[in-house]
Amino acid sequence: MARSWGKIGDRINIVSDLVDTENYGRELLIVNARLLLKHLCIYIKTIFDMNNIVWKMAKPNDGYEWPICAAAKDENITYFTSFKYTDLWTNFIYNMPLTDTIYARGGVALFIFLFSGVIWILQERCRFLIVLLPIIANSGMLLIAVPAQDPRYILPGIECAIFLIAIIFGPDREKSNLHNVEQVESGI
Repeated sequence: MARSWGKIGDRINIVSDLVDTENYGRELLIVNARLLLKHLCIYIKTIFDMNNIVWKMAKPNDGYEWPICAAAKDENITYFTSFKYTDLWTNFIYNMPLTDTIYARGGVALFIFLFSGVIWILQERCRFLIVLLPIIANSGMLLIAVPAQDPRYILPGIECAIFLIAIIFGPDREKSNLHNVEQVESGI
């Protein structure tokens, strides 16, 4: 919304100039607060339409993404041999609808955050919930900041989700230690 290639177009430059030259920032915040209070549902729907890369699992019909693998290769750059393989892998992931959803949208990662929280509560391991605080804070700030439809914004969340899957489905250290103690005590 704050870019000239967005829905507003070049008219955003007028607002940008007013903010820079005439201290219009305060008035802009007041206008947004009034819009939020008078048209709460429309305001929230519009915000969530713009920040859908953070929470949506699939690319919207009118949406777009800027994946790195779609960038043109530069003839002035010398690529390592490994780039050929990683580029093939990245293009494969980007062109497959299911994997594209996982790596280029934040919805799956947010689901994993919620899923891990529920699992830890059911397992009575609530102390693990503290791990989710910075992740949820980052995702919350992205929802407010309304980033562009660029996977780089949600990459930290995806990386954290991978680790959470390993914690949830990995071996339970407490049970393993208890089992080892029982084996030692029984003489095995």
